[in-house]
Amino acid sequence: MYSTVQKEKGIYYNGVVTKKFINSEEHNYKTVLLNNGQELWMNWDLSGLYEFIEINDSIMKNSGSYAVKVYRDSLEYIYVIDYGCE
Repeated sequence: MYSTVQKEKGIYYNGVVTKKFINSEEHNYKTVLLNNGQELWMNWDLSGLYEFIEINDSIMKNSGSYAVKVYRDSLEYIYVIDYGCE
């Protein structure tokens, strides 16, 4: 799990959610597709981010951070990715 946590911290993404689904072809991973072609797997995150995200939300995460900003209806929500590790 440690490598997954470190990898996630280094990832940058910024885009609009175009699709959200459980990917049966990829171990039933919670998957989010962005308008820029990025595919995000959120299977191990415990923060509730995947459940909160809706189609057409804008989401952004900077490299070096676990904070994900979600923009919806002119409001900003911040989720901190949580893998249950301390």
